[in-house]
Amino acid sequence: MGKNDIETFKRITLLIEDTLFKYQKILITALPNYDSYLDQRNKNLIKKYVSPRGLITNCNNKILKRVNLLQTNFESSTTYAIQTLETANNRLKNTLIISVIILILSSLILTYTIITLFVFPISKIKHSLDELSLGILPPNISNQRRDEIGEIVNKLNELTTNLKKTAEFSLELGKEIVTPNSKRLAPTMFFKKLFA
Repeated sequence: MGKNDIETFKRITLLIEDTLFKYQKILITALPNYDSYLDQRNKNLIKKYVSPRGLITNCNNKILKRVNLLQTNFESSTTYAIQTLETANNRLKNTLIISVIILILSSLILTYTIITLFVFPISKIKHSLDELSLGILPPNISNQRRDEIGEIVNKLNELTTNLKKTAEFSLELGKEIVTPNSKRLAPTMFFKKLFA
């Protein structure tokens, strides 16, 4: 209920109290005892203000109009409150739906980022190691990273490069051994080429 509704309610209750008490005072003053009730003048007064069921009737129309006004104001306030609650409920539902959509999109972006940053590089490393285990020297993996995965890629590239050098040296050594006019390599020269 708004401030105006509270003021209206206070005015109506004051009117009801003032009106009822006013007529009650008239009746109480006119009827101090049973003998005065039997007096004909007082009987006319009683008929004027009191219904056969004992209710004060003279002020009923004014009071009923005010009570109806109060009821109408209360119903409109109640309707407004219900509409406000429904609006708030709809906003809450919309906010919840938007939050869920944002959460799903955020999780998809996070998943894509994790796959891009970790799974793909690890997959490339695994593929290179698989080739190495089969005796195939894979090409070097391009690397821009400066984290642990980047260090692993750098070490794998070094290993691949050193294995290529060793393979080339072995191939060269094998050619020299097979060629009859070749000179025998001194052991020191062998180790120099191996670790160069």
